[in-house]
Amino acid sequence: MRSDRSLNPATEMLLALVRNALWAEPLAVDIFSHATAPQWAQVVRLASRGGVTALAFEGVLQLPEALRPPRNLLLGWGVNAQRLAERYCRQEATVGKLAAQLNERGVRTLVLKGLGTSLYYPRPHLRECGDIDVWLFGQWEEGNRFACENGWELDEHSEKHSTFVFENILVENHRTLLDEALYTMDRRLDRRLVTLLQQTPCRETVLEGCSVYFPPADFDALFLIRHAAMHFASGISLRHLADWACFLRAQGGRIDRDAFLRCLKEERLERFAGALTACACLWLGLPQTHAPMPIAPHRKDARRMFPVLLSEKKTCQSRQPLAVLGFKTRRFVSEQWRYRMVYGRFSFPYRVLLSVKSHWKRPDTIFSTTYPPKKK
Repeated sequence: MRSDRSLNPATEMLLALVRNALWAEPLAVDIFSHATAPQWAQVVRLASRGGVTALAFEGVLQLPEALRPPRNLLLGWGVNAQRLAERYCRQEATVGKLAAQLNERGVRTLVLKGLGTSLYYPRPHLRECGDIDVWLFGQWEEGNRFACENGWELDEHSEKHSTFVFENILVENHRTLLDEALYTMDRRLDRRLVTLLQQTPCRETVLEGCSVYFPPADFDALFLIRHAAMHFASGISLRHLADWACFLRAQGGRIDRDAFLRCLKEERLERFAGALTACACLWLGLPQTHAPMPIAPHRKDARRMFPVLLSEKKTCQSRQPLAVLGFKTRRFVSEQWRYRMVYGRFSFPYRVLLSVKSHWKRPDTIFSTTYPPKKK
């Protein structure tokens, strides 16, 4: 892939490392030959912020020793990458144990996002995972009873899911697949996704001696796009782009493209999906043959979107209520273009309505700098 001179050196280095880890793209010597220690430190920060620490480190290992970062930085980076790989293995085992215990109660386990998405990667353990998201094929309440009977604290603050801790990892037990209590789009998409699960066989694997299920391609095509769109305003990262690129590379040929594109158009998600796909092709090296739509019409949007994938999420440094409210108001206005890309030209009044609705349900979030608010 040709060098992109519109990028700063650290960003260009990071993207080259990620492309190497994903597709074994050869590393161009000229990108790294004049790298300085501060630039390498910036690469590490960008990788951490973007959720691609382990991926980028895998790329570093393919560099000749003379082109690698300073030894102390390399060692620290390697330690973090190893911890992430170990966490992945723990999470994989934990999902198997959870599914086995739920299976004893006659409950099947479908894994969403994280671990399921990692299976699209050439090396799944390089995909950073956080919580475990599960959908129990409509048996959400049975999952809650399972947690309560084991004496685990059950948090039901969200209408979308409940949470509990299993084997020291947070589990989100989804009542709904999307946030249908807040978004009318999600109510429609949720019904469509459930129908897909009913009509299409799920992918199945065995962990800890128990069957664990993962969504079919048509499901994840819609689910991953909607999930990324939700994060676009609140904290999207390079990892979301890598997820989409790896999914298209691994499963794009199994998608019913006509149905997928028709759904995107109906829900006005085609602009966002096109921009995200263009980003995957332009900067992560996804071959355009795997794109479900032509990327040429979306290049302009992609060039506006891409810096957001690399930027640090803005936070309010003050805890004073008026300062927090002022910060949130300024952010609300300045990031309006992102919502317009997802929801269309009527997005501002719709967004105001959603914000009022959300804060009405959770008034403790009005002056909070985190969501959900931290327990005191």
